[in-house]
Amino acid sequence: MTNPSTLLFLFCTAAPGLVAQPIIDLPNMPMTGDVVTIGLCTDPIDVALLDASAGAMQTWDFSGLTESSEEQFLFVDPSSTPWASDFSNSNLCWISWDGSHSYYVLSPSALETEGYASIITGTPPEDTAKFLINVDTERLQELPYTYGDGFVDDFSGTFSAIGFVGTMNGTVDQQVDGYGTLILPTGTYTNVVRYHFDLLQNNTLFGSTTQSTKEHWGWFSADHRFWLLQMEINIDGLGSSEQVWYNKDPALAEPNGLPESEANSVSIFPNPVQPGSSAYITGMDLAHVRAQVIDATGRNLRMFPFGTTRIDTEGLAPGAYVVRFLNTTGTPLGAARLIVQ
Repeated sequence: MTNPSTLLFLFCTAAPGLVAQPIIDLPNMPMTGDVVTIGLCTDPIDVALLDASAGAMQTWDFSGLTESSEEQFLFVDPSSTPWASDFSNSNLCWISWDGSHSYYVLSPSALETEGYASIITGTPPEDTAKFLINVDTERLQELPYTYGDGFVDDFSGTFSAIGFVGTMNGTVDQQVDGYGTLILPTGTYTNVVRYHFDLLQNNTLFGSTTQSTKEHWGWFSADHRFWLLQMEINIDGLGSSEQVWYNKDPALAEPNGLPESEANSVSIFPNPVQPGSSAYITGMDLAHVRAQVIDATGRNLRMFPFGTTRIDTEGLAPGAYVVRFLNTTGTPLGAARLIVQ
């Protein structure tokens, strides 16, 4: 399909069992307030080489990617966006550098797409194009996952643009097909998992149906938040396009546990806890530590004073939360999971 030297990567296989498989979970998902700087690249995608690099203990070398421009993604609370009322179930909105908005429902079990919205320019008057996956959301990530996992998900909804309204439906077929080390122009990342999915979407307008497809590869690090690298090929009724970008400054994932010195002693009980009741922190000296409760999208819901041992769950909806512990300078000391149910 393309010159193999254009997108160079090396892959190798080691004896099984020498390295634990990395696991991607909620702390690796993007959070409200994240600003991600990416390098948008011009390199074509070689499907044959990508297919050949599936499996355990891979080394994917993309150090020679050709960056064409530096762009940014911004993650915000959907309530602050122009189309909040259209995507009322979403708790995370991804704004791309071109102004398009992607709306997600993030939970401890999945990252799901509720829809997209963007302004159509160039044809006065300007109009909004909206894809509302409002009948059956599209599952983008199933959490937690590791090498060998996969899922098939159906989605459906409506779309509208320039006064026309139609329906859509489709299927996502995802397989987590490799793990190992990823080399980017900015550095080398270990504990990386790669997934590969195929998306088929049918759009129906005035009784006529057109079909579009997407083939997508994504690399996640168990030690970082957000994607390290994405590649995708889109084919629709107007033609085909490719996109390649990499994360230029990956943020570290929120810690899943407390520092090693305290990991064996701290506990939150009861856990799970019933809504409206209290949970208690024991096993660590909290005199100069304050606790912070964060929801699945990274929003700070409440902060407790130094020395607090009781976590009041009044007003917290059932779900999974992170209790983060901060010292007097605001430096995170670690975190623990709290379930309200």
